[in-house]
Amino acid sequence: MSLSSSLFLTGPPRIGKSTLVSKVISYFRTNHPEISLRGFYTEQVTTTSSSSSKYEKRIGFDIITLDGNRGILARKSEYINNNNMPRVGDYFVNVEEFEKLAIPSILLHHHQNNEFNDSNKNEFKKKTLVITDEIGKMESFSKDFEDIVRNMIFNQKINNHNNNKICIFGTVALKFKGGLAEEIRNASSNKPFSSSTIFVGAGGSGGDNNNIKVSEITLQNRDKIFQIIINELKIMLEI
Repeated sequence: MSLSSSLFLTGPPRIGKSTLVSKVISYFRTNHPEISLRGFYTEQVTTTSSSSSKYEKRIGFDIITLDGNRGILARKSEYINNNNMPRVGDYFVNVEEFEKLAIPSILLHHHQNNEFNDSNKNEFKKKTLVITDEIGKMESFSKDFEDIVRNMIFNQKINNHNNNKICIFGTVALKFKGGLAEEIRNASSNKPFSSSTIFVGAGGSGGDNNNIKVSEITLQNRDKIFQIIINELKIMLEI
């Protein structure tokens, strides 16, 4: 068993959550190759308007795993065969493809076995940073995904073969009510989620727990919060 720690970002759409996640991934890849990076992030997909080569419109979102796989998370109706797909606003969600990529990317035993059997690796990486960008309404259509992440965050004791240090870092939708996103935002049983502080919501569904933290990105703090995030993650990973 290994005890996990979690740090999540929230905030309104287009405030820069995914940009910060990308910067964090790049930082750890460059500066801490000893850390095993797992998980996925989402990226908006745009197309150039036929009437103007300078105007790009968003047509959907892709899921990209940290080991290089890419698939369709959601598209507008004219860009996907949306048979029986759930809908969020203008977008139809490809739950099957999301599960096919997202779930294996965060299952620790899957990656541990691959690393352990890789003869090119001199040493099994003892510390793991799991990226989950994002946890919101689209992702909530996968109950299997929510159950796996919920267990990682709130049960905290994670089965892994080598007792390595686990840290979960990701983003959660700010206003989506219900499901795992709301559970994370309200992670503290005695300290309600607040948008006025940098780090809030330390706690779990069973009582106080300082291994879970949530931060809201605002226009006022987004230019200075990157280094705070890095410092917090380094403390959690003990590096």
